[in-house]
Amino acid sequence: MKYRNMVFLIAGSLILGACQSTGPSKQWSMQEKLERFSAQSHHWGQKGQSTPNNGWSEYGHLKVEMGGPERIQVSQNNGELLGQVITNQTGKEKVAGLSIPGAGLFYRPKSSSTCRPDAIEQIGIYAEMALNYLATAYPGGPNQQLAIGKKEYGGPAAEIRFMQAVARLNNPWSAEIEVKESKPGNHVIEITEQNKKMHVHWLSEQQEVVGADSSIEEWLTCWSGVRSQSPSGEVSFETRIKNPDLVSTFGEVRTQLGK
Repeated sequence: MKYRNMVFLIAGSLILGACQSTGPSKQWSMQEKLERFSAQSHHWGQKGQSTPNNGWSEYGHLKVEMGGPERIQVSQNNGELLGQVITNQTGKEKVAGLSIPGAGLFYRPKSSSTCRPDAIEQIGIYAEMALNYLATAYPGGPNQQLAIGKKEYGGPAAEIRFMQAVARLNNPWSAEIEVKESKPGNHVIEITEQNKKMHVHWLSEQQEVVGADSSIEEWLTCWSGVRSQSPSGEVSFETRIKNPDLVSTFGEVRTQLGK
């Protein structure tokens, strides 16, 4: 789904073109960015919000459909985030990225990515874009019943951030947002901007994104850690998870993290 006012910067690469930037009204400082990068933060929301995206980032399951053959599904629990691309026709997973702060990133199938955050960021940035619309239109958050019906909403230029990726809404935006179903913690909403539709299903209920007994063998494991260099110039990398070669399940990963 391509929006005329959006620029995507994924790991420094421009992947969608847009209008000339006017810049967001509030920007994160370099120190704030480094802190969030280090913490492996997922949804950032906008600077000045009491909670990211006025509480809309606190979903358990988020489904975003944009009219193509695939949809995006994102699940969260206890700080972990699983992003998936699902083929609509078959309902099967095409690619998945799992982020466990303190442990690292995991991708399935193994051939779907290298050990860079690009794949999960491209899933997450679309989710963050949807949440930005919802946070602007419904700043009271998701723990309320929204009025059924459609209405025009708009917002200023903004930076949309997910992990280390940034998408820039370069001009004030306007969109028609229709609430189709709503009760506290469960919302079905359709967003239309420039004749492009985004169908969003937001659920608050959280559960394990990957089972404790699930094997990490089928995943590409990208452990996070600290790289250092000795006085002799030798470079070493120490993972935050001890003896990762001996870790076989996600339950063991969580145990080491004290979960």
